[in-house]
Amino acid sequence: MIALITATNRSNSYSSKIAAIYDKFLTELTEEPVFRYSLDQLPADFLASNLYGKRSDNFIPIEAAMREANKYLFVVPEYNGSFPGVLKLFIDSLKPQETFYGKKAALAGVSKGKFGNIRGLDHLVCVLNYLRVIVLPNRVHIISVHRIYDEATQSLDPTNTEDIRTQIKQFVEL
Repeated sequence: MIALITATNRSNSYSSKIAAIYDKFLTELTEEPVFRYSLDQLPADFLASNLYGKRSDNFIPIEAAMREANKYLFVVPEYNGSFPGVLKLFIDSLKPQETFYGKKAALAGVSKGKFGNIRGLDHLVCVLNYLRVIVLPNRVHIISVHRIYDEATQSLDPTNTEDIRTQIKQFVEL
């Protein structure tokens, strides 16, 4: 199973719109089941109740799905030159050996700036490498997302679309 994670708790974000494009292409390019999860769906009591071995009833199925996944595709917005703190908190709340060790990941960076969250993805790769995750070297960087995302068609320009397709094909074969 592939876990497609929208790595922000901001509702109606560009990251969620890009994740929807990834979801569409995953459906077209693989028959693997996909667990779709956006961090804006985290339980309201997440911070207080799901760290340091505690588990709320609302978080147990999320944790189980993350553990069941053998691949992770993270769509990650740029927050202050890195990735969102809520993503780190989410990763830290999961049991690393059961959830991440030996599994695979692909990354997409999203930003309104001109670099597509290059630094943030580098930071995330360091965390994932520590957790013994094999990260696909081909990372997609969506730059100036507010200019290139078409609200009417819910799509991106052809270059970014092709980059996503190529990455997914490589990820499925990984």
